Amino acid sequence: MRAWVRFTVAAAILFAGLPSLAFAQEGPKFATVTAKKAAIYAQPQESSEVKATAKRGEYLEVGGIHGNWVKVRTEGGIVGFVMKPMVVPGKKELEGGAPPDEGGGSGRPPRGGGGGGPTVEGRTGLLMKAGLQFAGNSYGFKSSGGFSRSVGMKTGYTGINTDFEYWFIPMFGAHLRYANTFGSQACVLSAPINKKVVGIPTNIDRIELDAAGRFFLGDSPTAPNVSARLGYHIHDMKIDPVVDGTGQPLYLVSNSYKGLVLGFAGDVPLGSPSFGLHANLDYWLGPSLSEGSTKGHSKPSGSPKSATGLELGAGTYFNFSDTAGVDIGFEYASFTGSFSGTGRRFDTDVTNAKTTDSYILFGLNGTYRF
Repeated sequence: MRAWVRFTVAAAILFAGLPSLAFAQEGPKFATVTAKKAAIYAQPQESSEVKATAKRGEYLEVGGIHGNWVKVRTEGGIVGFVMKPMVVPGKKELEGGAPPDEGGGSGRPPRGGGGGGPTVEGRTGLLMKAGLQFAGNSYGFKSSGGFSRSVGMKTGYTGINTDFEYWFIPMFGAHLRYANTFGSQACVLSAPINKKVVGIPTNIDRIELDAAGRFFLGDSPTAPNVSARLGYHIHDMKIDPVVDGTGQPLYLVSNSYKGLVLGFAGDVPLGSPSFGLHANLDYWLGPSLSEGSTKGHSKPSGSPKSATGLELGAGTYFNFSDTAGVDIGFEYASFTGSFSGTGRRFDTDVTNAKTTDSYILFGLNGTYRF
């Protein structure tokens, strides 16, 4: 695990600056307009005079980089500044049509010129997040006959989070996430055990793989977007069993939820593509439920019957540069599971059991664009 973290951080640092380096290549330097229209300003600020407008697919000669601005010259000789999110380095053949012949364009690019490339607002290319997450968990269990137990949001967890998004085109991409958090529970077991146990090793694993679609509400770099995704998620809560002197399990809760998940999300830049808010909602489409076993008890709660899952998230992001930034957010997840038949837990026979799992997570991630 430590090797994976070192590799993730090293890779992010190594590749974080590639888009900027592409602008700084020696020899003739050009940029291709990727926005429907890109204003060319007299100075590197939006309050200055607009000297010209370049259309999608046009080539602009690059004269230098000024923060989030690129100094350019059109084929007609107009010199000014365009925002980086509106262009990509080099002469590119863009998806969705050839460059226009009118308005100062320099003609059709050669075949095989590549795709749109990454932009600062992430319309294409790879976005990677890696960092820490902190969580709290509550768990409840009850069955017919009045047997129940609950643990409040007292268990703290810390761990790692890695998140990858790759947008092949602005409207379609893929998402992969792996997160793992570790904690140590303390619990008082009710009758007939009447025992307090502490230092119970616990961890929560999350794996997500999705296909995603996205729609931008405008051509500006500050345009908000909405997205939807459909994928397969795994959410595991693994708790080491506690046993008495004879090896009899006293405490066991290892639940795993797996299945298709439908998600919706939105990003709202706040006046700049470098800063904004995001939110998401994930609904589990009838996930499967499985439970860990201990010595002599393959079905401690009975036979898994049905489950539900719902996750909410919200946060903010800030980009220090075109390639690096931070992402801070909160997540809430709630799962329920039901069992049929008879099982045996805590030295007690249980029937028609139900479980509830809730999580609150806080994440702090570094973000990198490739």
